[in-house]
Amino acid sequence: MRIDVINLSAAGDDPLTNQITAGRLQGKFVIIRGPSLIAIVFGSIEDFPYHANLTERFCEGRKLSCQWQTHPDKVSIKEEGYSIDGGGTVELDNRRKTVKFSGASKAYGPFSIENLKAVVDEHPQFLDFQVSIIA
Repeated sequence: MRIDVINLSAAGDDPLTNQITAGRLQGKFVIIRGPSLIAIVFGSIEDFPYHANLTERFCEGRKLSCQWQTHPDKVSIKEEGYSIDGGGTVELDNRRKTVKFSGASKAYGPFSIENLKAVVDEHPQFLDFQVSIIA
């Protein structure tokens, strides 16, 4: 199973390959599962005011079919084996090496603690971080 941490607010030619950048980020995140993937997809509130915006951008970058259920609140992934396992808010401080995941998405519901922990525990981006998960 591939584990990804995707910061869609990161600068660069291909934001889907950028991960945690310097500084601070207050934003939203969703957990997306695929046939051989589990990913935390996040971005700043300014860039992504709705969790659906994260989902749509993820799909566009991966050339996955998606469809708006209710605009601007909810996008569904139309590819077999893909699901959105909830979402919430993220506060990341790269200088202090802290990250806090909390809350719930109104459209996708609360995040899966099990899936979030699988990414946080395994992905090298979080090795030096103090991680807080508040369900």
